[in-house]
Amino acid sequence: MFAALLFACGGTTSGNVDGGSDAAISDSGSKKDSGVADTGADVDNGMPSDMFPFPHPPLPQIVNVGGPSMTAPKVIPIVYASDGYKQQVSQFLQQLAASQFWGVATKEYGAGPLSVGQMIELQQTPPLVMDDFDIQALLATNIGKNGWPTADANTIFQIFFPQQTKVMYPKVGQSCVDFWSYHMEMPLDGGGKAAYAVEPRCSKLLGTTGFDVVSERASHDLINAATNPFSISSPAWALTDDPHLVWSLFPGPGPASMCAWERQNYVRIVGNFQVNKAWSNTAAKASHDPCMPSSPDAYFNAAPVFPDKVPLTIGGWGMRQIDGVKIPVGQSKTIDVILFSDAPTEAFTVQAQDVDLIIDPMGTQKLDFTWDRTSGKNGEKLHLTIKSLAAGPYGGAEFIIWSSLANVTHAWWGFVGN
Repeated sequence: MFAALLFACGGTTSGNVDGGSDAAISDSGSKKDSGVADTGADVDNGMPSDMFPFPHPPLPQIVNVGGPSMTAPKVIPIVYASDGYKQQVSQFLQQLAASQFWGVATKEYGAGPLSVGQMIELQQTPPLVMDDFDIQALLATNIGKNGWPTADANTIFQIFFPQQTKVMYPKVGQSCVDFWSYHMEMPLDGGGKAAYAVEPRCSKLLGTTGFDVVSERASHDLINAATNPFSISSPAWALTDDPHLVWSLFPGPGPASMCAWERQNYVRIVGNFQVNKAWSNTAAKASHDPCMPSSPDAYFNAAPVFPDKVPLTIGGWGMRQIDGVKIPVGQSKTIDVILFSDAPTEAFTVQAQDVDLIIDPMGTQKLDFTWDRTSGKNGEKLHLTIKSLAAGPYGGAEFIIWSSLANVTHAWWGFVGN
């Protein structure tokens, strides 16, 4: 179940908890798509073009809503003394701080070089269950005391739990079932606030296992925390631009969150450690692979052409008019989908998926999809018929168009207003 605080990475009041379900993510065999229409009529799909990329609706931009990034982020790792991964945690963070990847992932958003403080080892037995209130109490008891450093605008306290500890987050659920990890802020006694990140020990993440899951999620949360450390009191890079505001629901607006739902965006480029790539506004504006560092392969995607302005209200941000399509429950509408790539490719395939079925595979299906064709190349235009089956929680329902070629899948997110 996704729900991010993604309250974030999912309902964006502030954007920080990232969903834990592996359901249907970049796995074409598990996506529900209603199929291909066979009307017998001639449909104008255009022709492949040698103009790369073919003109298409723009990719999103992550926007700053006024808060600070960390100009000199410093992570304080917190582990349990009995944790067999503590040495790997230390090695990973040191190598991440020294890597070129960190600057590639964060500099565009005003975050500075990363440093690593002295690791704190908790001597007590790891608890079987710990919720966010317990975590805040642990931090409040020790920050600035008992040998712990004080908190400032550049400090991230990152706590790593062993596998036997289940972390619970209010109204979201249980770690590794309903979410993977999160970053958040908390008030401190006597004033001030502290940024912190919570790393439950999940056994798998989009096909990866072992310490790869730890390093992927730790890099994810550090990137998002450094670029949006105080996501409740003073949010920074916390939203996508208004036309693409639905991307702030799912996948979530953080630079790492925007690249978290495509398997090829987990790469082993920090020593022998895997990390989560991060979104680049600059690359997105140029219609290149927005997840950095970019792949040497051609970037391709399928961009829906939305005919309407649709109201969407997310958290405390108020109602915005976003690009979407208005379809009353029980009715259907067909939209154009433009295929594009920044260099020649073979034909790639497309599918559409109801986001509510990712959040809850046993829940109520909100949307049904029919394509006139499900593959093509740069410059071709497909037609997607969407039927609205039920009202969604935000006055409509979110969907994804997945574009796949070989082992690479890219996503585009859309919204149907009722």
